[in-house]
Amino acid sequence: MQKNLEDKMIVEPKVKGFICTTAHPAGCAESVRLQAEHAKAHYLETAPKRVLVIGSSGGYGLASRIMACFGGGADTVGIHFDKAPSETRTGTYTTRAFDQLAQKEGRLSYSINGDAFSQEIKNKAAEAIAQLPGGQVDLVIYSLAAPKRTDAAGRTYSSVIKPI
Repeated sequence: MQKNLEDKMIVEPKVKGFICTTAHPAGCAESVRLQAEHAKAHYLETAPKRVLVIGSSGGYGLASRIMACFGGGADTVGIHFDKAPSETRTGTYTTRAFDQLAQKEGRLSYSINGDAFSQEIKNKAAEAIAQLPGGQVDLVIYSLAAPKRTDAAGRTYSSVIKPI
């Protein structure tokens, strides 16, 4: 169903303030490809080879995952919270574009979609990490943009990024 939606989709830009709320699958793929090409041009042989990125769908998290994979030859696990496309809304396509490009380059790429604070997603991440060579990671990048989270005891925590 997802592929059929993309084939029929006419993506019109929708902007709220300074944020575009729509995404085009081909545009996302091209953006990831260009970033990967830039990373390859700055390849670092001594970079970590097994990387976990928590918050990998966009921004610093996606850029870090791209750099680790294509600029350092790392196999990666990415935890993200992406919405699927529907009849009325576009989805988030960067993770799928990253996975396809990483696999084409022979890298292991495990992408886990869901609430990074949930036990289910933590378990899936542990299973994915176990599939990496050596069954562990060399680097954890935490780039989660979650304004609120509720722990197992029901306490809610709020966070904010404040520039200094």
